[in-house]
Amino acid sequence: MRILVIEDNHRLNSSLAASLIHEGYSVDSAYDGQEGQDLAEITPYDLILESNVIDVYVRRLRRKIDDPFAVKLLTTVRGVGYRLQPPPA
Repeated sequence: MRILVIEDNHRLNSSLAASLIHEGYSVDSAYDGQEGQDLAEITPYDLILESNVIDVYVRRLRRKIDDPFAVKLLTTVRGVGYRLQPPPA
């Protein structure tokens, strides 16, 4: 399986790519959307991992709920190894 990782954080990109390679996958890395698009146009990938899509949706959501009188809390969770835990009983 051939995978393209698109992530602008170089450490995260390298870590994810190394983990996937260790698991036996063929991995290419891109550090921005344009580089990723260029690679995807010349190489057939089975999977493309891209975290920046989340940022685009967050910006759209922020614009959508932009009300000066509303109380807003918008949190994005990012990170390697992050797990959601149920609240304590």
